Amino acid sequence: MSFFVSLFEDKLADNREPWIRGLEIPGVVEGSFSVYAPEPGPWIQLAVIFGAQTLLQCIFAAVIYLAIIQNRGKQFTYFIGYGVIIPLICYLPFPILELLDIKSRVVRLALTTAPTIVGFRCMEAMHGTSPAVAETSLLHYVAYYTCLFDFYWDEKTKTRDKISASELGHSVYRIVCHFFLLSLIVSYLLYYDFKPFASAVELDQYHLTLELLEPGQLFNNYLYAVMTFFGLSLGWNLAALSTNLQGFRTVVPFHNPLWTSRSPSDFWGKKWNTTIHGILKRAAFQPVKKAGYSTSIAILATFAGSGVLHEYAWAIMFSSTTHDYDENGNCVGFCWYPLIGKQMVFFAWCGTTMLLERPVAKLPSVQWMSKNLPTVVISTLVVATVLPFAHWYPGDWIVSQYWHDYSVGLFKIGYEPA
Repeated sequence: MSFFVSLFEDKLADNREPWIRGLEIPGVVEGSFSVYAPEPGPWIQLAVIFGAQTLLQCIFAAVIYLAIIQNRGKQFTYFIGYGVIIPLICYLPFPILELLDIKSRVVRLALTTAPTIVGFRCMEAMHGTSPAVAETSLLHYVAYYTCLFDFYWDEKTKTRDKISASELGHSVYRIVCHFFLLSLIVSYLLYYDFKPFASAVELDQYHLTLELLEPGQLFNNYLYAVMTFFGLSLGWNLAALSTNLQGFRTVVPFHNPLWTSRSPSDFWGKKWNTTIHGILKRAAFQPVKKAGYSTSIAILATFAGSGVLHEYAWAIMFSSTTHDYDENGNCVGFCWYPLIGKQMVFFAWCGTTMLLERPVAKLPSVQWMSKNLPTVVISTLVVATVLPFAHWYPGDWIVSQYWHDYSVGLFKIGYEPA
């Protein structure tokens, strides 16, 4: 335990000195640039957090297999799942935060991995919607819990598919590209304090006014969407890399959703965070359908589940501990709390866009655009359906210094005017 306490004594503050100074681009930009090298601290802490959670996930997997899967259909399994396992795994991150006094919002977000895997896959186990091959043995089921990402299973051999050298190379290529692209966009937005275009919208509020439709706000939100995509893609691909390096093939979490989506269902169902899509499909959509409800109700239930998941992640990221207050109850750290329910509202709107997709797609103008416009233009129009409200998701991260914490592990480019 002392190892963990000493490791997390580093609060990952950004105390870097420039790695390179005085870079100039004559005739293009007046002034000079400085480059700050990434710190290894955030990545080391993340690796330890993921490793420790993997061991915990394996223990829960064995319990769920023996207690629930082998007794599926019996009433007491629902009590074990909903009454014991899910509440317990959802509670565990909070005493860990208290014990280790983790300050980095990025590392805090990583603590949601075990609750996500165990909580949702426990629901799969109760409702019989887990991948069939994963349930063929205790060993397979424990392996299923070692990674947040879905494995590709061979139905004939009942084993996990092996990753090819080409697929592994593409995974590493994505990580490298997104690392540098994220470094660039975070540096750019940090310089402008995350508002390169003028906007009166408060990023951590609902702010339901016509200001949401102003060009400056829409441009800012689009940049936030790009930053969020690169940030999540980098983190998730890095998390999958350890499994890929062991030789196993996993589902790619993102497929350039901002520029290749043809519809809202294509965006949310096939391109954006396919890992969470798969988890919610098996833990929410399929059980609701099995219960006899319509597809529309199942879609709304799925997005409601997504909203609950994100509200829970926000609770871990932004909860306070006793370390944040002095003996008089005054905040001595960074105390900030998001509006409760905002993620539920955001994902409710995203679900509504999917429900509206079929009737809207029948409109002649929409059919013409689908046939004649380039995919990148159609994808931008798809993103535009949520763009006025897009800051409801990353706005809290911006205000809470999440991206400042993330930038410590990236290259950062500073600009000094002439």
